[in-house]
Amino acid sequence: MSAISPDILQALANQAYAADPSASVFVRANAGSGKTKVLVDRVARLLLEGAAPDAIICITFTKAAAAEMQTRLFDRLGSWSVLSDADLSEKLAALLARDAAAIGPRDLSSARRLFARALETPGGLKIQTIHALCERILRRFPLEAGLTPGFVVLEDAAQAQLRATAWAKIGALAAEGEAGIADAFAHVALVFGTDDLADLLANALRHRRAIVDFWQKQGGLDEAQTALWRHFGFAGPRSRADLLAPWFANLPRAELAAAAGWLASGKITDQKTAEILQKALAGDAETAFAALLSLAFTTEGEPRAKPVFTADMRKFPRVEALLSQAGAFIAEVCALKSALEAREAAHMNASLFLLAIVMIGEVEAAKMAMQAVDFDDLIDRAADLLDRADLRAWVQFKLDAGIAHVLVDEAQDTSPSQWRLIRALTAEFFVGDTACLGPRTLFAVGDEKQSIYGFQGADPAGFLREGQDLITRATAAGMVAKALPLDVSFRSCPEILAAVDHVVNFAPISAPPAGAELTTHIAFRQNDRGGVELWAPEPPPVQEQDDPWDLPVDAERADSAEARLGRRIAARLQDWFAKGLAIEENGKKRGARPGDVLILVRKRGKVATAVLRALKRAGIPVAGRDRFSLADEIAVQDVLSLAKAALDPFDDLALAEALHSPLLGLSLEAIFTLAHDRGDAPLSARLIAAAATDPQFAFAAGMLQRAYAIAQHGGAHHFCAWALEQADPDGQTGWARMIARLSAEAREPLEELLSQALAFDQGARPGLLGFIREIGASEQELKRELSSNSDSVRLMTVHGAKGLEAPIVILADATERGARNKRSFILTEDGAPILSPLAKASDPASQALRAQLEMAEAEEYGRLLYVGMTRAPDRLVIAGRAGKEGKIDAAAWHRRVDEALRDHWVKAGAADLSAAAPDRLYGAAPEFLGPPLASIGQSFGQLPNWARATNAWRGPNRAPSEAGLSPLAAGAPLRFRRGAIVHALLQHLPEVEAVERPVAGARLAQALGADLGPELRAALVDEARRILNDPQFAPAFAPGSRAEVTLFGIGAQGGPARLMRLDRLAVTPARVYLVDFKTNRPPPARLEEVEAAVLLQLADYCNALQSIYPDRAIESALIWTDSAQLMPVPHDYLKSAVMAAGAA
Repeated sequence: MSAISPDILQALANQAYAADPSASVFVRANAGSGKTKVLVDRVARLLLEGAAPDAIICITFTKAAAAEMQTRLFDRLGSWSVLSDADLSEKLAALLARDAAAIGPRDLSSARRLFARALETPGGLKIQTIHALCERILRRFPLEAGLTPGFVVLEDAAQAQLRATAWAKIGALAAEGEAGIADAFAHVALVFGTDDLADLLANALRHRRAIVDFWQKQGGLDEAQTALWRHFGFAGPRSRADLLAPWFANLPRAELAAAAGWLASGKITDQKTAEILQKALAGDAETAFAALLSLAFTTEGEPRAKPVFTADMRKFPRVEALLSQAGAFIAEVCALKSALEAREAAHMNASLFLLAIVMIGEVEAAKMAMQAVDFDDLIDRAADLLDRADLRAWVQFKLDAGIAHVLVDEAQDTSPSQWRLIRALTAEFFVGDTACLGPRTLFAVGDEKQSIYGFQGADPAGFLREGQDLITRATAAGMVAKALPLDVSFRSCPEILAAVDHVVNFAPISAPPAGAELTTHIAFRQNDRGGVELWAPEPPPVQEQDDPWDLPVDAERADSAEARLGRRIAARLQDWFAKGLAIEENGKKRGARPGDVLILVRKRGKVATAVLRALKRAGIPVAGRDRFSLADEIAVQDVLSLAKAALDPFDDLALAEALHSPLLGLSLEAIFTLAHDRGDAPLSARLIAAAATDPQFAFAAGMLQRAYAIAQHGGAHHFCAWALEQADPDGQTGWARMIARLSAEAREPLEELLSQALAFDQGARPGLLGFIREIGASEQELKRELSSNSDSVRLMTVHGAKGLEAPIVILADATERGARNKRSFILTEDGAPILSPLAKASDPASQALRAQLEMAEAEEYGRLLYVGMTRAPDRLVIAGRAGKEGKIDAAAWHRRVDEALRDHWVKAGAADLSAAAPDRLYGAAPEFLGPPLASIGQSFGQLPNWARATNAWRGPNRAPSEAGLSPLAAGAPLRFRRGAIVHALLQHLPEVEAVERPVAGARLAQALGADLGPELRAALVDEARRILNDPQFAPAFAPGSRAEVTLFGIGAQGGPARLMRLDRLAVTPARVYLVDFKTNRPPPARLEEVEAAVLLQLADYCNALQSIYPDRAIESALIWTDSAQLMPVPHDYLKSAVMAAGAA
């Protein structure tokens, strides 16, 4: 066994010191250096030293990180409770850096009790996100923080709605000509457009603390706007005319006129210049400036490299002196251009500042009215509470009674406002007599190289400043404090880490002082071998002919660069899996599987989509995307299109979309047949008419007619679940048809749609129409936790992969630098929030801001590459597609890695690497162990049974029902209205005392059918009361009965369990009463005329209820609301209907 290197011994010693609970510690930890282990070790040692579990606060960056840390800690404490004395002594000795012989019975007993102590702590161990911590503080001191007890924390969707409302209010104020707002709105919108202006104001909300602080610091709006003008070199607001006037007045007219005369006799270039001079002399100031500007700059805005006159004009020295690029006159034009651009930047910022203040005011007023706060409010208000001079002593005393140790994870991603909270929370740890009250410590661990959340306010330089501040404060208080590095990576092979060092040191990714240091990673896995592959960028396709005019704009081209890249990645993975690419796991080698692969992209775009598609087509299991927007998912849009068509029979577009979807399954040709030459007739009418003569339309027409009925009275969840459960004539459910056409990726968005529909129905205003509107307006992006335990390839953004790892990592879009953030705010040294300058602004202030922004973006882009590379323990692939003419961005990851490793690449022959050999290899070639015993992806693409199953009440060959009444039929609107009112009366009147039902019924009927006339409304109320008073089914409407009951059970004909929705249910000690309403149907006169499908559905309900209440009789009935007719259905009759359906 080889000796452990001094570097690794030092790293282990640093880990042990970092976990020492007697000292405050600031740790800079390289990727994979075991920081989570250090955090868990420190908490365990704090508990062993006697710290109360509720005196420890661990602040993590995400909920997932908090859950992982808590799981690790509980796993360790739990294992201690069952270990033998010898094994536990060994564990404690390693943790405490003591000899095992020194671990006594009391130590063992104390360690074994820690698990129970942690579990029994009220509220549990405080391992939580900073937002959860702030909410806990504010819940304890709401009034002191200026909040209402029971305040609401707004989720992302609610915040988006507030932003939309505030934006609409600003637009209305601008349209009304509100003083200042109209001019500011017009000015900014003219430059950026209204969509970008809305984004700008949303961005301003994220910087609202800085904006409001600057406003208050300057003493008001006018003063703040003037300060913004001063930033660009002006004492106050200036117009263009103010700047142009003195320049125009001092124009050397005589010299220009003379030059124009001389140039007019020259060559064509000279004559054109003469025309420009004459135009300048004949026009006003704006005309003159525009004309003369063209002498100094090209039409693209670049300075001219050549003079605007020919060599022949050099015989006129005054012309050359006047119009030379280095002359004083052209310099004056350039200076004026710079001044005008500075003035435009100042005007833009002052206008945007006004709109931002209005936007912030509208949002804050709305939150106050709702008694709500957002996530930024949680941090700001908690920090304000802890900083208030009149409350600080009391609040901190109350908090100090329960807080003695604060641990901060991922500290490099902590924003300035979050650091303010942490400083306020720990201020008393290092001040005055309280510093001697006992061990009270602050521990922070992070890595400035992994600070990739600048858009959320993370500041890597601030992370280093806070570390130095921690050491300074603790040392001044006479406490032990130390800054430690963790340089050893326990994750990656030496070759991966060496490549990372080359890349990071080639182009620094942090500002000084950290950026001035050489980065060094030390590999713990010294004997393992890995490699870095750099693939040549996929070139753009050869455009031999134009695409067909009717090709969808998002259609995949088989020869596109991203499609070929996706196929190459899929082919390489297939080859690696088939040959058994060697992966190290717990000191042993095994063949790679899909779960070992992590594909990372900088953003979700065409490359991500193409790779995902290629993996699926190759039969490689893939977990799908880590984030998605519900409203953008095609499967979700298909369900909502059917819902829109069901709510509005005249919405032809929605119906056409639903008809072409997998739910209804018509071809475009069939839809054209229906839509063509139909005149004013709605598409729905043509569909129902065509179904009578053409079988291809029968299923779609039947589905649409049933959708009408469900949409009228069913909730959002009922409708969506029904649409996905219906089987077509081939027995395929909606789920199966969706997944067959859209792939298994459609499953999760549809499941999320059902989940949100159920939540919406349980809200204050349930209903299908409202749900459609909510989904359409939602900006929420849903996050999936892609588990490493599932044997599937994971594809996600580098941001989403933070904290994850996989033996094989592929950076799939490493050739794309991406667009810079053009809508960023930059805070100057005096706290002024300045909008990032326009691309071609040449004034000094804008140039300085642009340089600052570009430097920050370049550094964060480099840090994002660092995070991506360090996810790989064994093999790293860097790939991408080339842009136009085969070029890639000079600053792209691909180019940076290529240049950083230029002197270290090795030739890779086809004998060393499988499939198409990469163009570059650093480190070891892949090692193969031979084919695996089981084929990869053998079950990929197979649907679960519930997605294939046919609805229990509908046979696979059963034709769609024709008994339903179309809302377009003659007399149908009135019959629908009657049925709907009777349904509502039967649903709500049971909740009212019997003596009050006549009055309550009249009011309800009036609200629902004011236009129907008093006689008809009174008749409907009487019909509903007659049903409620029916002696046989009176218990179904008695107190304790329930409306709209959802249950999960198996139907009368067997099959999978499924959701069922019962209109009315009552359970008594001896019987269960079930009533099913039928609203949109012509009522049958006799039981024998009832449609078989209705009876089978009722039988399903009865069967599910009988399994729940096996000792009680089930009494069922149908209520035909169209005629207010109650029809009991005997059990034997239902049984006969089920048997008849089985025989068919």
